[in-house]
Amino acid sequence: MAEAHWSAEPSGDWVDEITAVAEGMWRAIRAHPHAIPLLLTRRSLDLPTLTTAEALLRALARSGRSGAELLIAFRVVSGFIAGFAQAELAGPLSAARNPDSATITDRVAALPSDNFAKLIEIAHAATGSDPEDEFRSGLHIILRGLKE
Repeated sequence: MAEAHWSAEPSGDWVDEITAVAEGMWRAIRAHPHAIPLLLTRRSLDLPTLTTAEALLRALARSGRSGAELLIAFRVVSGFIAGFAQAELAGPLSAARNPDSATITDRVAALPSDNFAKLIEIAHAATGSDPEDEFRSGLHIILRGLKE
């Protein structure tokens, strides 16, 4: 988390602030893919991790949340960040980083279309997908839900 960087200036828009912190966290996590299992299974109280968590919490709190609602929003957003990085870097459709993924994607695309039409659809989509676009789109879906 020491490599997580974002604009320190509050923008006045909590969505922009959450996006900036989330993108900083995502870039730091994906720079060290072998650390993802540690992030998901260990709790760290080191200063960079705490500082990053606090920045995300402050941005989320600007949405009007506190207490349990803030906790839930934090878990949703931070879980998306770590889960997305893990799926992108180690998932079966992670063409950008996994040398075996082309083979796996081809195998998924060759499944019987009567039973696995949607898996085949996303296998084709994964071959030309940009991880940054996917991350921003997924985060946008979450933030749109937090606006409600």
